[in-house]
Amino acid sequence: MMIELEIPDWCVDRWLYLMAGIELVAFKWPNQEWKIKTGRCNKCGRCCPPNQSKPRCENLKQVGGEKVCSLGSGRPWSCSVYMDNTLDGCTEAFK
Repeated sequence: MMIELEIPDWCVDRWLYLMAGIELVAFKWPNQEWKIKTGRCNKCGRCCPPNQSKPRCENLKQVGGEKVCSLGSGRPWSCSVYMDNTLDGCTEAFK
């Protein structure tokens, strides 16, 4: 899908995010190019929420064959845009 938008000038020095529901699809940091998601999260739960001492977030629930955040659209913004693909086994990637 191709999206073309004219963004207002006041946004030039801001961080921009494109979301699909609660999932980050693309982002742009000031003075950098857009980064588009090329690999989706495998929902292992090790990075959510960031810096948590527990091995897995208590809001990550098994639903059928996958884990989902039980908070849905009430999930904290920081969880939706947090990225730490340095974790072993992380499949979330941007290009």
